[in-house]
Amino acid sequence: MQALVQAGYHAIALDAFADSDTQQLASMTIKLPYNKNGFDADVVMHTLQNLLANPAQYEDPAKNNSPLNIQGLLYGSGVEAQPDLLLSISSILPLIGNAPEVVARVKSYEFFQDLHALNIAHPQTSLIPLTQDGDARVLIKQCNGSGGTHIHYAGPDTPLSDYEYYQREIVGDCFGMLFVADAQGCECIGIHQQWPAQLPHCPMAASTMLGPVSIATSIQAQILHMAETLTQHYQLRGLNSLDVIVSEGRVFCLELNPRLSASMDLYQTLPALMDLHLIACQAKPAEQIVNQKNDSESIAADVSGAKENDQSLAIRAKKIIYAERDMYLANLSSLKNNEHLVPDWISDIPNTATIAQYQPICSLSTEADSAEQVMNLLEQRVQSLSEWLIKLQSSKN
Repeated sequence: MQALVQAGYHAIALDAFADSDTQQLASMTIKLPYNKNGFDADVVMHTLQNLLANPAQYEDPAKNNSPLNIQGLLYGSGVEAQPDLLLSISSILPLIGNAPEVVARVKSYEFFQDLHALNIAHPQTSLIPLTQDGDARVLIKQCNGSGGTHIHYAGPDTPLSDYEYYQREIVGDCFGMLFVADAQGCECIGIHQQWPAQLPHCPMAASTMLGPVSIATSIQAQILHMAETLTQHYQLRGLNSLDVIVSEGRVFCLELNPRLSASMDLYQTLPALMDLHLIACQAKPAEQIVNQKNDSESIAADVSGAKENDQSLAIRAKKIIYAERDMYLANLSSLKNNEHLVPDWISDIPNTATIAQYQPICSLSTEADSAEQVMNLLEQRVQSLSEWLIKLQSSKN
């Protein structure tokens, strides 16, 4: 949402959480029912049909309260587990991203069969139990899961549920690459390092991202080759992200996210990021793009131009903070409106005063000239947040 608004667009947010940041950024926010199976498809379709059929009931701030002119749907992680819903949406509204059938294939077990056929290294993956191999533990993952909360360790006789698979754990360093694709090729936006939260019930829950980071040229080349191969195979378009693990100089593919990624937050100072996505998806007329390249030039030229226009691309980190216990706080979303009470480096604040154990409380962001400075500042802010939350809880008692 931030990248979209920063690029000068106005948007209606259809969101499962409708946190305070989303409400401040969006022209309008609609909170949709969401559970372990995803969005309620009927509610989503009814909501979209109502927006399209009755645009006059909503005001467009960009056009002095004129009726909305909805151009298409940008989607993130919330719907990647529901390709059928994406297909239904595409029948009434253009999708600005990869086609539903691409999302369905990438978020299925067949993805790993594709990796094998494409000769892309990946951890051993199976639908039948894997035997113990030395110290390497076995994970259970969900094909259409996101955020790492679906990953847990397998016991000796742990059965699989629907859409799950076994995967042998590889110990190493986790990285992600945000890239923009135009079906024929792709260009790296940046590489970031990732660390899980290691919660008791989900040891791989997404937590900390740091980027862009510098890595060995040979490692970067392996990651980019994977992205290029997958781009051509799936005809990927727009912004995508690739998660990998690096062990003993080798890169293993863990996951491809064929949609807008949370890692975009690390590159929010890149002004043309959302424009690049729209260009690559062919969802925006070329004449509306500032400094748009000729049609004969590649997407790589667009990315290079965007980076050249932003010489001060800082190193950023973002960390999701989870509740260690059930918490009752003053309504953080209302405090967010007062900058003296909530620092601007705190975001993703839920619109609730009750936060269950191991659920996200908020996210913290930092920015500096070096990775060491960023991580040191992040630790300071984690401590500051902890002290601030203690005071906030005390004030409610």
